[in-house]
Formats: sequence, C-alpha cells, structure tokens
Amino acid sequence: MAGGLLRVVFWNARGLGAAVTGAKREWLAGRLEAERPAVVVLCEVSGNFGAMKKLRSWARLRLKYDMRFLVGEGDGAVNGIVVLVDYEQGSFGKYKRLEERVLGFEGCHKTDAQQRAYVGLHGLGGTAFERQLDEATEWLREHGGGLALGDFNHVPCRRWRTSGRALDPQDRRMRRFCGSVCEVSCCGGFARAVGGRGAAGRVVGGAGV
Repeated sequence: MAGGLLRVVFWNARGLGAAVTGAKREWLAGRLEAERPAVVVLCEVSGNFGAMKKLRSWARLRLKYDMRFLVGEGDGAVNGIVVLVDYEQGSFGKYKRLEERVLGFEGCHKTDAQQRAYVGLHGLGGTAFERQLDEATEWLREHGGGLALGDFNHVPCRRWRTSGRALDPQDRRMRRFCGSVCEVSCCGGFARAVGGRGAAGRVVGGAGV
C-alpha cells in the first residue's frame, strides 16, 4: 500500500515456460523485486501441473511470493494463468477455476486487514467469452465486488481498436461488464458515464483511476 493505493499488476507473459529459466523469467523477477506489487496476475503461462509446481517453488524461494495457478487446457498445457501474492503484504484466501482461462481468488491484505476478490481472465472467442464473463461476474458479485484483470481480447469501445470497427456481440458483452467508457458518443450513441462508471463496473487504469 503506497500513497493509499494497493499495487496490483497484470502481464500477458506470451508463452512464459513455467519450468524454463531464461531472459523472460529474469525480466519478471527484476520487475517484481524492484516494484513489489502486492498482487500479480499472469496469463499465457505454459506448462503442466509439474511445471507449475516448479515455478511456484521458484516464486517462493527467489521472489518471496506465494502462488496459485490454473494449468492451460488442451494440447501442450498452454495459456495457463498464474497469480502471485507477496508474502510480506498478504496471503491467499479461497481460489477457484471459474471457467476455461478464468481463475477467481481472494487476497487477504495485511496493510489494511481487508480481504478482496480478484479474477484473472484470458479472453476466448465467441460465446465462450460470454461464459467467461458470466462466471467472473458471479464470483465478484458473491464477494460484494472486486477487480478483474486480464487480456480480454475484446473491447468496450470501438475507439480502443486502431481499425475503429463497430462492436461485435462479445464486445457489447464486455461493455456491459465494465460499464460505459466512451469519451464521446461513438458506440451506438452511448455517452461516457460519470467517472467511467456504468451499471456493472468501471475501468481502472494504470494510475488507479
């Protein structure tokens, strides 16, 4: 907790091998050792259960982080999700596979003695993405709110794409999940809600606003 903000980070690791040592793992170690975020969510981590256990041991001994994980599904156990909590700043509560490439977990934070709900999500295509958001929404609702972090692969506003193409059904579902975010009336006439808030939630940027 620095300046009243809890530091939580997300990184698409783009094929980080859970049992592979190398430049990518060292980069991650350097960033975490320098910045010490309380909670870290990684997606696109490759490796079976045994490989993930090796990564967990490395995180505990080298980084002083506890770790939970969701092994990737399908051939090669790719696209796994890893979540880390700094031992000095907190601990894990419950955690649960909510859907393919969706992991719900609780973080118990020492600084303010609060428990918070989180979701790590790596977006799929088609109706599978809608199922992902449904399960993430239910987990957060059960906990009275929380924070979803991920590479969603869909957007709530067409201006978030360089092409500017119209929102598809999955984008519109994403929009309902995170609330109105448009700076102007650009997506079917919807205006930006006050503070970026919508009925379901709001987008949180890197500065925590």
